[in-house]
Parts: sequence; structure tokens; C-alpha cells
Amino acid sequence: EFNKIREIIMFKIISMSYRYLKKYKYKLLIYYFLTLTMSTISIIYPRIIVEFTDVLVDKNMSGLYKYILYFTIFNLINLLFTYISGKLYIYIQSQSAYEFNKDINVHVWNIPLLESSKYDCAYLADRINNDTNSIVIFSINVIQTVCSTIISVIVSSMFMIKLDKTIFLIAVIASVLYSTIYILLRKKIYSINRLLMDSKSRFTSRIYEQLVNIRSVKIHGAYNKNERNLDKSFHDLFSNTLSAYNLNYVYSFFDDFISQVSSIIFFIYGGVAVIKGGISLGQYVSLNSYLMVLMSSSAALFSLAKEIKLAKVSYDRIYELTKIEEEINESIKLKEIDNIELNLTFSYNQNAKVFQYKTNLEKGKIYKILGDNGSGKSTLLDNIVALYIDTYEGKITYNDIDIKKLDIKHLRKNMISYIEQKVDVSNINEVNRLDPKESSEIVSENKLNDLIEISCDRII
Repeated sequence: EFNKIREIIMFKIISMSYRYLKKYKYKLLIYYFLTLTMSTISIIYPRIIVEFTDVLVDKNMSGLYKYILYFTIFNLINLLFTYISGKLYIYIQSQSAYEFNKDINVHVWNIPLLESSKYDCAYLADRINNDTNSIVIFSINVIQTVCSTIISVIVSSMFMIKLDKTIFLIAVIASVLYSTIYILLRKKIYSINRLLMDSKSRFTSRIYEQLVNIRSVKIHGAYNKNERNLDKSFHDLFSNTLSAYNLNYVYSFFDDFISQVSSIIFFIYGGVAVIKGGISLGQYVSLNSYLMVLMSSSAALFSLAKEIKLAKVSYDRIYELTKIEEEINESIKLKEIDNIELNLTFSYNQNAKVFQYKTNLEKGKIYKILGDNGSGKSTLLDNIVALYIDTYEGKITYNDIDIKKLDIKHLRKNMISYIEQKVDVSNINEVNRLDPKESSEIVSENKLNDLIEISCDRII
């Protein structure tokens, strides 16, 4: 039964963020207690207003002071609870979303390089950040919305059935209409918002690309080409934004239409009932208040159905990333490297050039790799450090041990120094990083020779 529940879209989304939210379960319980208390007060409020109206009609001064005290207490509680719940929400949402975001990023770091390279970095960063936040926000809000709506529906229905069953029937018909509209539009909501979210991420990626490549744009004078690329990305985003707006307008239109028609029917029915003496003015005010509460609850569920579809877009995009298997990383840790032997064939994809390598590298020797651009020099080094461990055909061994049996992360961090063309200094191991105070001294030939001599025992 639990597995069946997990298959429901809403529970799938919540289960994805559960491991992050449960760390703050006590704060969440306090948050829900405060928000549900405020919801309960808002439901009771119309009843108090009706009684207060009767007190005013009867000119009861003692009753007047009593209800003024009630209103003061309720408002003070509402102000205090709103402040506390707001701070709790920010804390829980920010911390949970960050931890979720971090875990997805760590997963992406560990998937095969050829898989991660299929995505533009800026696009992927924007996608992960937006989607993890959306899932956490939805998971927090949906529980509050469902609980407060259930309370509102039960309490409002009880009062309305007691006062007038016909008005209650109007609210039920409106709820059925809300559900019908959602069923008709749900697939469209998902598909259009999926396109919108993807186009937003691509547009962010395109802007990032233009800024990163300013030097190249200047050198090649590619201003017009870059403007055209940016215009195309914006056109796609604008088109999808308009489509989403049109759909949201239709959704909101039916929401407002159902609400307004229900109100008009109530005004006619309730007004006639008051004039004919079927209900009192106080009962009319009370019925109107609870009809509004019930209609608001129906509208909240109507909006929740839409939010579920939007959250499913984020869920699917994150799920697609999590389903990519991480690269091989076994447990054997080497204490030193005596030799590396390669006999492999490698290609980036089916249509790309095929590289073949067969060589043996021994400790204590310095090797020079020669070749034209594109001949596979960098590809050879990348395979030596197992950047394509799941892709090559053949064998790579360290000390006669297959590289697929080694702890690759330990090997890269502690046994290999690799100087890239474009170096991110923050990623260089502390062991290999130069002290900034010493950097100016290393430019001299003697110091450079000293550095090479010190590093010789680590060069293979």
C-alpha cells in the first residue's frame, strides 16, 4: 500500500525532498501548528463577527467590551504567529533547498564526464537551483494547504448545513466545476510549463555564454552573431511565456467565473430569504462568510492541482539527472604508482574520431607526448586519470591493477598532479598549490629548476 501511495504524483514530489525536510521536523511541526492555528482563527472569525453584530443591535455594552477584547487577542496572536512562522519558513526552506541543491550538484560531479558534458553549465546550474527550490517550496506548502483546507471545509460545511443546505449545495456544485476544469487542462499545464522552464534555463545559459566569451567575441568581431543567438533564445522564452500566460489566464478566468457566479446566486437566494423572513440578517452574514471560506478552500485546491503539475515539471527534471549512474569508483587505494600500462580504444561518440593507445609508463621517467592538434594528447591524459572510465574499450592498469578496481577519487587527489590549460585554482589540492607569497619568487630560472627537481619523484 505504501508503494501505491508513493506512485501518486504529489507523494512522489514530497518523498524526493523528505530526507532534507526531516532534519528540521521539529521546526516544521511548530510552523504547521502556527499556520493551522491562524487558519482556524480565520474560520472562527466570521462566527464571532455575527455574534458581535447581534451585540451591536441589542446595544449590549458589556458584550461590546468582551468582543473588543476577543478581537484584540486574536489580532495580537495573528501578528506574533505570522512573524514567527515567516522566520521558520525562510530557515527551513533555505536550508533544505541548499542541501538538496548540493546533493544534486555532487551527483553531477560524479556522473561520467561524457554525460555531464552534454549539458551547458549555466543551463544546468539554473535548472538544478530552480527545480530543487520549487520541489522544497511545494513540499512545505502542500501539507499546510491540504491541512488548512480540510479544516476550513469541515468547519464551514458544518455551519452551512446547519444554517441552510441549499447554500451548501451551491458550494458543492462549484467544487465539482473546479475539478472538471482542472481535469480538462492538466496535461496542457504540464507541457507548457515544462517548455517555459527549459527555455528560461537556456536563456540564462545563453547570457552566461555571451559574458564568458567576451574576449573571443572581440577577437573575431562576432557581435552580430552573438546578438542573433541571444535574440533567438529570447524569442523562444518570450513565446513560451506568452503560452503560459494564456493558459494561466484561462485557468484564472474559470476560477473567478465560478466564484462570482456562486456569489451572485447566493446574493439572490439569500436576499430573497432575508426579505421573506426565512433567515435573519445575522444568519445571512454568517452564510456569506462561510460560503466565501468554502469557495476559497475550493479555489485553493484548484490552485494546488495546478501547483502539483508545475512541481512535477521540476520533479521530472531532477529525476532525469538522478537516474544517470555515477562513474565507477572502487575501494583499492594505492600508496604509490610504479607503472601505468595502457592498451585501449576510445571515441567520444559513434561519429567521432577513434583513438588507439598502447604504451607503458614507468616511475622515475619523464615522458614527452608529441602530436598535432586533435591527435589525442589531451584525450590520452584524460584517460590516464580515468575521466572516461566507463567509455573506453581495452585496459588501463596501475601497478598491474585494473583502474576500474581502484579508488579513483583517492588516486586523483593524492597520487596525480595534472596542470590544465585553464586552471581553477580553488580546485587544486592544497598539497600541490603554490603559496601566493612565493609565486613572485618562482619566476627565476633557479627557483623553477628547484621546483621541478622537488616534483620529479611524483612525475611518471
